[in-house]
Amino acid sequence: MKPIKIEVKNEAAIVAALKLVNGKAAEHCYTSFMEIERIASWAEFNVVRLVGTKALAVGAMVGATSGDEVSISYSKSPRAATRVMLERRATGWFLVVCVRTEVWQEGGGADRLTLTQSQADRAVCLLKRTFNTAL
Repeated sequence: MKPIKIEVKNEAAIVAALKLVNGKAAEHCYTSFMEIERIASWAEFNVVRLVGTKALAVGAMVGATSGDEVSISYSKSPRAATRVMLERRATGWFLVVCVRTEVWQEGGGADRLTLTQSQADRAVCLLKRTFNTAL
């Protein structure tokens, strides 16, 4: 898919991409621009907190799966869900992957950041400034 910048003027394109992969499924899927924007806001907050500045956030990614864990009573029938991947670029967050997936007992509602090696090194360096190691 062509990357789509997550901003209000691209709301229709983002909703269309979600609708394309979800088909008729809606209950446990991402279906709105606001849901994708929430993921981008969460990622921005957490990446900047880890690396220190917005400029250093470029290259970070976040993967998110819609829905929640499926109750054990429904464990034999998975639920349709949406998996998205967002990438932080110089001008903001972009939707770069949008696919339909299934959520079983685990997997729904999972958001996970992926940092570049330099971002991870910076995050560890900043963390180490906040504590001492006892000998």
